Order: sequence, then C-alpha cells, then structure tokens
Amino acid sequence: GVCRDMKRMFYFLLLMVWAFFSPEAHAAPVSTTIPYNANFVWGSLYTTVNAAITECYAIQAGTGNTTIELTTQMTYTETVSVNTRTQLVFTAPGGINCQNNATPVVTLRSGIVAPPNQQIFYNCPAGAILFGTTSSMPVVHAMWWGPSGNQVVDAQPQIQAAIDSIPVTGGTVVLPPSNTGYLLSSGLTVPGGLTLQCSSEGTTNNTKGAVLHYTGSGSAISS
Repeated sequence: GVCRDMKRMFYFLLLMVWAFFSPEAHAAPVSTTIPYNANFVWGSLYTTVNAAITECYAIQAGTGNTTIELTTQMTYTETVSVNTRTQLVFTAPGGINCQNNATPVVTLRSGIVAPPNQQIFYNCPAGAILFGTTSSMPVVHAMWWGPSGNQVVDAQPQIQAAIDSIPVTGGTVVLPPSNTGYLLSSGLTVPGGLTLQCSSEGTTNNTKGAVLHYTGSGSAISS
C-alpha cells in the first residue's frame, strides 16, 4: 500500500514537472479575432473612412443594412458617399477629421448616431460634411462641429458648417447653451427653409443659453 501510494505521488510530481517545462505550457496565447458580423463594421480597424465604407458595401449582401462604428478620429482620401443603408455610429472620441479641406466631400444619406453635445466632425469647414436629405437627419447639432462657447474664439465657422450641412429643403440646427455665449466675427447665412434653434434647455443660473455675440459688420444673420 505504501509503495503504491509513493508510486502515484512520483507520477503526479513527474506530470507537474512536465507541465511546467513543456513548451506548449509557455506558448503565447492564440490571438482571437473580432467575430465577423455581416451587419457591423468596426471603423477603427481601417486607416480611412473610405476603406471602412468600401468594406461595408462589400458585406451588405444586396439589400442589407450595415452599421459602422467610429471610435477614433478618421480621415478620408477621396469623396465619401454613405448610402441610405449605412448608418454611422460615433463613440467618443470617434469622429471624422476633414483636415481643413472643403473638398472632397462626405455625403451622409442616412441618419447618424451621436450624442448632441459631442464633437464628431474635426477641422471640417463649411461644405465638407453634407446630409443627403432632410428626412434622414431633420435635426443637426452644431456641437458636432465643436464651436467654442467661451466668447473668445470665433464660433462662426463651425456654426456655419452645421448650417451648410443641411439640404436646402430645410431642417433644424440646434445650438446648445453656453456660460458666456458664442462669438461671431462675421454673419451667418441661414437659408429660408432652415431653423437655427438657440437652445436654453438645461440652463442654470450660471448659464445664459445659446447667446450669439456678433462683432462683425452688416447683418448678423441673413438668408
């Protein structure tokens, strides 16, 4: 009985030694790949928005709908046209960086998903981002372009870019409240079918709402 127990202990210790020194036991873990999903594209896996869109169209399989999630800032190298079956979802700090170029243009023909007060369009001048139809995006938030609300940095370029992103058929641009207001060194051009909504929602005693401080000449707002 004692010998048999000692033999079992010997084999157990031998097995433990083999497991410790075995190459397989110390091999690098096998990397796992992101599971393939025909209806979802991780935008951050691609170097440009164009590449993500190309992959998206390749897997749409006819009439399928696809979502592209952007979790990092991405640039683009040529005109981007997002079809009505593709939805962009922006998760901070994800966004599109136009690199201060008005061309090429990014045209979004379907709605996007993004928090109203989160910047998602970086260095995007007026005309760089366009929504294809009013029905796809009836309300656009100016903060997506990141206008400064400190009454020091000119916010006109970002607010005008938000206005110009909406089709001439009309829509609404929402400007959120600010503690000090938005500085405009030049006037805004607002088409007749569009509404510029200066919001006071969520204001407190320390917040004035969306106040525009115009320092230019001529009309502050024209159509």
